[in-house]
Amino acid sequence: MDERIVQFRVGVMVLATIIVAGILVVLFGELPPLITETNTIYVHFPSAPGVSRDTPVRKSGILIGRVAEVTFAKAGGVIVTVALQRNKVVRKNDVCRIQRSLLGGDAVLDFVPSNDKNLPNKPVKNGELLVGMVESDPLTVITQLQGDLSVAIRSIAVTSDEVGTLAGRMTDMIESNAEQGGRIINKAEKVIDGVQLAVDSINQVVGDDQLKKDLSQALQRVPDLLTQMEETFSKLQGTIDSADRNFHNLEGLTEPLGREGEKLVGSIDRAVGNLDVLLSDLTEFSGRLSRPEGTLGQLLNNPDLYQNLTKAAANVEQLTRELRPIVRDARAFSDKIARHPEVLGVRGAIQRSSGIK
Repeated sequence: MDERIVQFRVGVMVLATIIVAGILVVLFGELPPLITETNTIYVHFPSAPGVSRDTPVRKSGILIGRVAEVTFAKAGGVIVTVALQRNKVVRKNDVCRIQRSLLGGDAVLDFVPSNDKNLPNKPVKNGELLVGMVESDPLTVITQLQGDLSVAIRSIAVTSDEVGTLAGRMTDMIESNAEQGGRIINKAEKVIDGVQLAVDSINQVVGDDQLKKDLSQALQRVPDLLTQMEETFSKLQGTIDSADRNFHNLEGLTEPLGREGEKLVGSIDRAVGNLDVLLSDLTEFSGRLSRPEGTLGQLLNNPDLYQNLTKAAANVEQLTRELRPIVRDARAFSDKIARHPEVLGVRGAIQRSSGIK
Protein backbone atom coordinates (compact mmCIF):
# COMPACT_ATOMS: atom_id res chain seq x y z
CA MET A 1 0.00 0.00 0.00
CA ASP A 2 1.24 3.48 -0.84
CA GLU A 3 2.75 5.28 2.19
CA ARG A 4 0.89 8.51 1.39
CA ILE A 5 -2.47 6.70 1.54
CA VAL A 6 -1.54 5.27 4.95
CA GLN A 7 -0.59 8.74 6.25
CA PHE A 8 -3.81 10.21 4.87
CA ARG A 9 -5.93 7.53 6.59
CA VAL A 10 -4.09 8.01 9.88
CA GLY A 11 -4.62 11.79 9.69
CA VAL A 12 -8.34 11.33 8.95
CA MET A 13 -8.61 8.94 11.90
CA VAL A 14 -6.89 11.38 14.30
CA LEU A 15 -9.06 14.29 13.11
CA ALA A 16 -12.24 12.25 13.55
CA THR A 17 -11.14 11.25 17.07
CA ILE A 18 -10.54 14.89 18.04
CA ILE A 19 -13.93 15.95 16.67
CA VAL A 20 -15.76 13.15 18.51
CA ALA A 21 -13.92 13.96 21.75
CA GLY A 22 -14.87 17.63 21.43
CA ILE A 23 -18.53 16.75 20.87
CA LEU A 24 -18.52 14.48 23.94
CA VAL A 25 -16.96 17.19 26.09
CA VAL A 26 -19.57 19.74 24.97
CA LEU A 27 -22.47 17.33 25.56
CA PHE A 28 -21.46 15.63 28.82
CA GLY A 29 -18.97 17.85 30.58
CA GLU A 30 -17.68 21.33 31.17
CA LEU A 31 -15.41 23.08 28.74
CA PRO A 32 -11.72 22.92 29.73
CA PRO A 33 -10.18 26.01 31.32
CA LEU A 34 -8.24 26.77 28.13
CA ILE A 35 -11.51 27.24 26.24
CA THR A 36 -13.75 28.77 28.91
CA GLU A 37 -13.10 32.48 29.43
CA THR A 38 -12.57 33.26 33.12
CA ASN A 39 -11.87 36.18 35.42
CA THR A 40 -9.51 35.86 38.37
CA ILE A 41 -10.41 37.14 41.85
CA TYR A 42 -8.66 36.61 45.16
CA VAL A 43 -10.33 35.82 48.51
CA HIS A 44 -8.53 36.12 51.86
CA PHE A 45 -9.51 33.58 54.55
CA PRO A 46 -8.12 33.10 58.07
CA SER A 47 -7.91 29.39 57.14
CA ALA A 48 -9.05 27.18 54.27
CA PRO A 49 -9.97 23.71 55.59
CA GLY A 50 -10.71 21.25 52.80
CA VAL A 51 -10.07 23.80 50.01
CA SER A 52 -7.73 22.73 47.20
CA ARG A 53 -7.32 23.14 43.48
CA ASP A 54 -10.59 22.63 41.48
CA THR A 55 -12.77 23.10 44.59
CA PRO A 56 -16.19 24.24 43.25
CA VAL A 57 -17.31 27.83 43.69
CA ARG A 58 -21.07 28.39 43.79
CA LYS A 59 -23.56 31.22 44.07
CA SER A 60 -27.18 30.46 44.96
CA GLY A 61 -26.39 26.77 44.34
CA ILE A 62 -25.11 27.38 40.79
CA LEU A 63 -21.53 26.53 39.81
CA ILE A 64 -19.79 29.75 38.75
CA GLY A 65 -16.12 28.74 38.87
CA ARG A 66 -13.42 26.73 40.56
CA VAL A 67 -10.42 27.30 42.79
CA ALA A 68 -7.22 27.76 40.79
CA GLU A 69 -4.65 28.04 43.59
CA VAL A 70 -4.34 28.14 47.40
CA THR A 71 -1.35 29.99 48.89
CA PHE A 72 -0.29 31.47 52.22
CA ALA A 73 -0.77 35.21 52.75
CA LYS A 74 2.20 37.32 53.87
CA ALA A 75 0.21 38.96 56.69
CA GLY A 76 -1.26 35.64 57.85
CA GLY A 77 -4.13 33.51 56.65
CA VAL A 78 -4.70 32.04 53.20
CA ILE A 79 -5.20 33.58 49.75
CA VAL A 80 -7.53 31.52 47.52
CA THR A 81 -7.33 32.27 43.79
CA VAL A 82 -10.72 31.77 42.11
CA ALA A 83 -11.15 31.27 38.37
CA LEU A 84 -14.62 32.79 37.84
CA GLN A 85 -16.60 32.23 34.67
CA ARG A 86 -16.73 35.51 32.78
CA ASN A 87 -20.47 35.39 32.24
CA LYS A 88 -21.08 34.97 36.00
CA VAL A 89 -21.20 38.11 38.16
CA VAL A 90 -20.12 38.41 41.80
CA ARG A 91 -20.90 41.67 43.60
CA LYS A 92 -19.06 43.49 46.38
CA ASN A 93 -21.97 43.03 48.78
CA ASP A 94 -21.63 39.23 48.45
CA VAL A 95 -19.67 37.32 51.08
CA CYS A 96 -17.60 34.25 50.16
CA ARG A 97 -17.66 31.60 52.85
CA ILE A 98 -16.26 28.07 53.10
CA GLN A 99 -18.87 25.40 53.82
CA ARG A 100 -18.28 21.76 54.67
CA SER A 101 -20.72 18.91 54.94
CA LEU A 102 -21.68 17.33 58.25
CA LEU A 103 -19.61 14.22 57.50
CA GLY A 104 -16.46 16.25 56.80
CA GLY A 105 -16.52 15.97 53.02
CA ASP A 106 -15.04 18.31 50.44
CA ALA A 107 -15.40 22.03 51.00
CA VAL A 108 -17.37 24.42 48.79
CA LEU A 109 -16.91 28.17 48.34
CA ASP A 110 -20.35 29.76 48.39
CA PHE A 111 -21.12 33.43 47.65
CA VAL A 112 -24.10 34.64 49.71
CA PRO A 113 -25.59 38.15 50.17
CA SER A 114 -24.08 40.17 53.01
CA ASN A 115 -26.08 41.65 55.87
CA ASP A 116 -24.03 44.86 55.69
CA LYS A 117 -26.19 47.43 53.90
CA ASN A 118 -23.23 49.81 53.49
CA LEU A 119 -21.46 47.60 50.95
CA PRO A 120 -21.89 48.78 47.33
CA ASN A 121 -23.89 46.69 44.88
CA LYS A 122 -21.14 46.75 42.24
CA PRO A 123 -19.62 43.84 40.31
CA VAL A 124 -16.23 42.60 41.45
CA LYS A 125 -13.58 43.40 38.83
CA ASN A 126 -10.88 41.10 37.57
CA GLY A 127 -7.96 40.84 40.02
CA GLU A 128 -9.74 42.32 43.07
CA LEU A 129 -9.24 41.00 46.60
CA LEU A 130 -12.23 40.04 48.80
CA VAL A 131 -12.44 39.00 52.44
CA GLY A 132 -14.10 35.65 53.10
CA MET A 133 -15.29 33.81 56.17
CA VAL A 134 -15.13 30.19 57.34
CA GLU A 135 -18.21 28.51 58.78
CA SER A 136 -17.72 26.39 61.85
CA ASP A 137 -17.22 22.70 61.29
CA PRO A 138 -20.40 20.85 62.42
CA LEU A 139 -18.36 18.04 63.96
CA THR A 140 -16.31 20.55 65.95
CA VAL A 141 -19.45 22.30 67.18
CA ILE A 142 -20.98 18.96 68.21
CA THR A 143 -17.76 18.01 69.99
CA GLN A 144 -17.77 21.30 71.91
CA LEU A 145 -21.44 20.89 72.78
CA GLN A 146 -20.71 17.38 74.03
CA GLY A 147 -18.44 18.77 76.73
CA ASP A 148 -20.98 21.45 77.68
CA LEU A 149 -23.78 18.87 77.81
CA SER A 150 -21.69 16.65 80.08
CA VAL A 151 -21.15 19.57 82.45
CA ALA A 152 -24.86 20.45 82.30
CA ILE A 153 -25.90 16.85 83.04
CA ARG A 154 -23.55 16.68 86.01
CA SER A 155 -24.91 20.00 87.27
CA ILE A 156 -28.50 18.71 86.93
CA ALA A 157 -27.56 15.55 88.80
CA VAL A 158 -25.98 17.55 91.62
CA THR A 159 -29.00 19.89 91.72
CA SER A 160 -31.43 16.97 91.86
CA ASP A 161 -29.48 15.48 94.78
CA GLU A 162 -29.59 18.80 96.60
CA VAL A 163 -33.35 19.15 95.92
CA GLY A 164 -33.89 15.64 97.26
CA THR A 165 -31.92 16.46 100.39
CA LEU A 166 -33.90 19.68 100.85
CA ALA A 167 -37.21 17.83 100.39
CA GLY A 168 -36.15 15.29 103.00
CA ARG A 169 -35.27 18.00 105.45
CA MET A 170 -38.58 19.76 104.84
CA THR A 171 -40.44 16.49 105.39
CA ASP A 172 -38.63 15.91 108.67
CA MET A 173 -39.33 19.46 109.77
CA ILE A 174 -43.04 19.18 108.92
CA GLU A 175 -43.38 15.86 110.71
CA SER A 176 -41.59 17.20 113.80
CA ASN A 177 -43.61 20.39 113.94
CA ALA A 178 -47.06 19.96 112.41
CA GLU A 179 -48.36 23.32 113.66
CA GLN A 180 -45.47 25.22 112.16
CA GLY A 181 -45.91 23.22 108.96
CA GLY A 182 -49.54 24.38 108.79
CA ARG A 183 -48.48 27.98 109.10
CA ILE A 184 -45.89 27.48 106.40
CA ILE A 185 -48.52 25.95 104.12
CA ASN A 186 -50.87 28.89 104.74
CA LYS A 187 -48.10 31.33 103.93
CA ALA A 188 -47.27 29.34 100.84
CA GLU A 189 -50.87 29.57 99.69
CA LYS A 190 -50.79 33.34 100.22
CA VAL A 191 -47.56 33.55 98.24
CA ILE A 192 -49.12 31.49 95.44
CA ASP A 193 -52.14 33.80 95.42
CA GLY A 194 -49.80 36.81 95.18
CA VAL A 195 -47.91 35.18 92.37
CA GLN A 196 -51.18 34.50 90.56
CA LEU A 197 -52.17 38.16 90.90
CA ALA A 198 -48.76 39.20 89.58
CA VAL A 199 -49.14 36.83 86.64
CA ASP A 200 -52.59 38.26 85.89
CA SER A 201 -51.15 41.77 85.97
CA ILE A 202 -48.34 40.71 83.65
CA ASN A 203 -50.87 39.14 81.27
CA GLN A 204 -52.81 42.39 81.21
CA VAL A 205 -49.62 44.31 80.41
CA VAL A 206 -48.35 41.80 77.84
CA GLY A 207 -51.75 41.64 76.19
CA ASP A 208 -51.07 45.01 74.60
CA ASP A 209 -50.40 44.47 70.84
CA GLN A 210 -47.88 47.31 70.65
CA LEU A 211 -45.98 45.92 73.62
CA LYS A 212 -45.91 42.46 72.01
CA LYS A 213 -44.55 43.98 68.82
CA ASP A 214 -41.84 45.85 70.76
CA LEU A 215 -40.93 42.70 72.68
CA SER A 216 -40.71 40.72 69.43
CA GLN A 217 -38.40 43.31 67.89
CA ALA A 218 -36.27 43.34 71.02
CA LEU A 219 -36.00 39.52 70.98
CA GLN A 220 -34.98 39.64 67.31
CA ARG A 221 -32.12 41.95 68.21
CA VAL A 222 -30.90 39.65 70.99
CA PRO A 223 -28.75 37.38 68.67
CA ASP A 224 -26.99 40.42 67.19
CA LEU A 225 -26.42 41.77 70.69
CA LEU A 226 -25.00 38.42 71.83
CA THR A 227 -22.72 38.34 68.78
CA GLN A 228 -21.46 41.85 69.52
CA MET A 229 -20.91 40.89 73.17
CA GLU A 230 -18.96 37.81 72.09
CA GLU A 231 -16.78 39.89 69.77
CA THR A 232 -16.24 42.45 72.53
CA PHE A 233 -15.22 39.75 75.01
CA SER A 234 -12.88 38.22 72.41
CA LYS A 235 -11.19 41.59 71.84
CA LEU A 236 -11.03 42.15 75.60
CA GLN A 237 -9.44 38.73 76.07
CA GLY A 238 -6.90 39.53 73.34
CA THR A 239 -6.11 42.84 75.06
CA ILE A 240 -5.68 41.09 78.42
CA ASP A 241 -3.39 38.46 76.87
CA SER A 242 -1.31 41.18 75.20
CA ALA A 243 -1.03 43.11 78.47
CA ASP A 244 -0.05 39.90 80.28
CA ARG A 245 2.70 39.25 77.74
CA ASN A 246 3.93 42.83 78.06
CA PHE A 247 4.04 42.55 81.85
CA HIS A 248 5.99 39.29 81.61
CA ASN A 249 8.44 40.87 79.15
CA LEU A 250 8.77 43.94 81.37
CA GLU A 251 9.38 41.71 84.38
CA GLY A 252 12.11 39.86 82.47
CA LEU A 253 13.73 43.23 81.69
CA THR A 254 13.47 44.84 85.12
CA GLU A 255 14.45 41.77 87.17
CA PRO A 256 18.11 41.71 85.91
CA LEU A 257 18.24 45.50 86.30
CA GLY A 258 17.09 45.18 89.90
CA ARG A 259 19.72 42.52 90.69
CA GLU A 260 22.57 44.44 89.05
CA GLY A 261 21.29 47.92 89.91
CA GLU A 262 24.15 48.97 92.21
CA LYS A 263 26.83 47.64 89.85
CA LEU A 264 25.13 49.28 86.89
CA VAL A 265 24.89 52.65 88.64
CA GLY A 266 28.56 52.39 89.69
CA SER A 267 29.63 51.53 86.15
CA ILE A 268 27.63 54.45 84.77
CA ASP A 269 29.17 56.78 87.37
CA ARG A 270 32.70 55.63 86.49
CA ALA A 271 31.95 55.93 82.76
CA VAL A 272 30.66 59.48 83.25
CA GLY A 273 33.82 60.36 85.23
CA ASN A 274 36.07 58.90 82.53
CA LEU A 275 34.11 60.76 79.89
CA ASP A 276 34.53 64.00 81.86
CA VAL A 277 38.32 63.44 82.08
CA LEU A 278 38.47 62.60 78.37
CA LEU A 279 36.57 65.76 77.46
CA SER A 280 38.92 67.82 79.63
CA ASP A 281 41.96 66.27 77.93
CA LEU A 282 40.45 66.87 74.51
CA THR A 283 39.74 70.48 75.43
CA GLU A 284 43.30 71.01 76.63
CA PHE A 285 44.69 69.23 73.54
CA SER A 286 42.61 71.32 71.16
CA GLY A 287 43.66 74.47 73.01
CA ARG A 288 47.32 73.57 72.62
CA LEU A 289 46.83 72.85 68.94
CA SER A 290 45.18 76.24 68.41
CA ARG A 291 48.04 78.17 70.10
CA PRO A 292 50.25 80.13 67.64
CA GLU A 293 53.49 78.95 69.28
CA GLY A 294 52.65 75.27 68.73
CA THR A 295 53.73 73.17 65.77
CA LEU A 296 50.29 73.02 64.21
CA GLY A 297 49.71 76.70 64.98
CA GLN A 298 53.04 77.59 63.28
CA LEU A 299 52.03 75.50 60.28
CA LEU A 300 48.68 77.26 60.05
CA ASN A 301 49.83 80.78 60.86
CA ASN A 302 53.41 80.96 59.48
CA PRO A 303 53.45 81.11 55.63
CA ASP A 304 57.27 80.86 55.53
CA LEU A 305 57.14 77.47 57.25
CA TYR A 306 54.59 76.27 54.76
CA GLN A 307 56.74 77.49 51.83
CA ASN A 308 59.79 75.76 53.28
CA LEU A 309 57.87 72.49 53.63
CA THR A 310 56.71 72.83 50.01
CA LYS A 311 60.28 73.44 48.79
CA ALA A 312 61.55 70.47 50.85
CA ALA A 313 58.92 68.22 49.28
CA ALA A 314 59.94 69.49 45.80
CA ASN A 315 63.64 68.80 46.57
CA VAL A 316 62.79 65.27 47.76
CA GLU A 317 60.87 64.64 44.56
CA GLN A 318 63.80 65.95 42.39
CA LEU A 319 66.27 63.84 44.38
CA THR A 320 64.09 60.79 43.79
CA ARG A 321 64.13 61.43 40.01
CA GLU A 322 67.95 61.80 40.03
CA LEU A 323 68.44 58.58 42.03
CA ARG A 324 66.37 56.47 39.65
CA PRO A 325 69.20 56.09 36.96
CA ILE A 326 71.70 55.20 39.69
CA VAL A 327 69.34 52.54 41.03
CA ARG A 328 68.87 51.14 37.50
CA ASP A 329 72.68 51.04 36.94
CA ALA A 330 73.17 49.33 40.30
CA ARG A 331 70.49 46.79 39.39
CA ALA A 332 72.18 46.11 36.00
CA PHE A 333 75.58 45.81 37.70
CA SER A 334 74.26 43.34 40.29
CA ASP A 335 72.55 41.34 37.56
CA LYS A 336 75.80 41.25 35.54
CA ILE A 337 77.78 40.11 38.59
CA ALA A 338 75.17 37.42 39.22
CA ARG A 339 75.52 36.14 35.66
CA HIS A 340 79.36 36.44 35.35
CA PRO A 341 80.93 36.38 38.83
CA GLU A 342 84.33 35.60 37.29
CA VAL A 343 84.74 39.22 36.17
CA LEU A 344 85.60 40.15 39.75
CA GLY A 345 88.65 37.76 39.92
CA VAL A 346 92.00 37.54 38.19
CA ARG A 347 90.47 35.56 35.37
CA GLY A 348 88.14 38.42 34.69
CA ALA A 349 91.07 40.82 34.43
CA ILE A 350 92.88 38.53 31.92
CA GLN A 351 89.85 37.26 29.98
CA ARG A 352 87.67 40.08 28.88
CA SER A 353 83.93 39.64 28.59
CA SER A 354 81.56 41.44 26.26
CA GLY A 355 79.15 42.14 29.13
CA ILE A 356 76.14 41.38 26.96
CA LYS A 357 73.29 39.75 28.87
